[in-house]
Amino acid sequence: MKNETRLAAILSIALLTACAETKTGSNGTGAVPTEREAAYVAGTLVGVESFSIGVADIVLSEASIRKDEDGNAGAVALRLGMSFEGVGTVLGPYGSVPVLVREGSALSAARGAVTSVDTAAQRFRMATLTITVDANTLYDGVAGLPALTAGTNIEVSGLLLADPDTLLATRIALSPSGSGLTKPPRPEGPAPGTRVEMEGIALDVLPSGAFTLRTPARDYSVAIGAATTTPVTTGARVRVVAIAAAGSTLNPSSATVVSGPIVYRVTGTVSEFASLASLRVRGEPVDLTTAVVRGGNASDIMNGRRLAVVGTAGPGALRVTEATLLQP
Repeated sequence: MKNETRLAAILSIALLTACAETKTGSNGTGAVPTEREAAYVAGTLVGVESFSIGVADIVLSEASIRKDEDGNAGAVALRLGMSFEGVGTVLGPYGSVPVLVREGSALSAARGAVTSVDTAAQRFRMATLTITVDANTLYDGVAGLPALTAGTNIEVSGLLLADPDTLLATRIALSPSGSGLTKPPRPEGPAPGTRVEMEGIALDVLPSGAFTLRTPARDYSVAIGAATTTPVTTGARVRVVAIAAAGSTLNPSSATVVSGPIVYRVTGTVSEFASLASLRVRGEPVDLTTAVVRGGNASDIMNGRRLAVVGTAGPGALRVTEATLLQP
């Protein structure tokens, strides 16, 4: 299925085709694994330092990272909820060892001014785009959907829905005024034989189990044979692990329906500390008022301390369930 109309966006990276990786690593036993598979990951960042998008943990220490139009943004620019695409190598069984990313890109789906807000319907509009939100949408600088008003300039990451002018927002952040909306080039897909993990929206699900996976970059045909714990239905948010074949076809080993609250994780330095309800960890707004604090006391939390936090999306901040104080 071809998606002729693409969302407004800033920029995406033309990912490299599969090639041999020269990095080495350990499989935990001290031995260097002999398996080397080209890997392509695309999905929502649910973990930041350490980085992950789902099954895949991602090592970015030697990667070139683009953030929209900034070709040299680096991993420091990455935030929870952003859409990420990366190409690299996995040295061992996929899902049990990290993907060593060579090149990656964080992609905005849209950036510009809000034109109208429909709080009851959980959606708003930006120019010709309709953007929906759900309980897993992360907000940065915005106290949830009711705080959005016409004229507010924001940057949105998200997943394309059935209508290519509609998207499910995974992250909404304030953006400088005058950003505007632009149309991106279409990135290359993974080469045949590449191990992939992709997140998108399932469309046109057939009785055989085959379906179309709509991603921010393009549509993929997911063949039958995926192991699933929950049946894939049209409109579901799905994470697919597969081997890429010719013609944007994926031969899956698993297809996981993403449902219920997503657990987000971030590790970093505390800044902008005002109270346990108002601070940032590695630039992410967090609320620690109901968090279980480990490795110290809540009174030890202050600017400059390092925290590892786990939580779920909330209006205007990550609602942290567990916070661990780390040594400097």
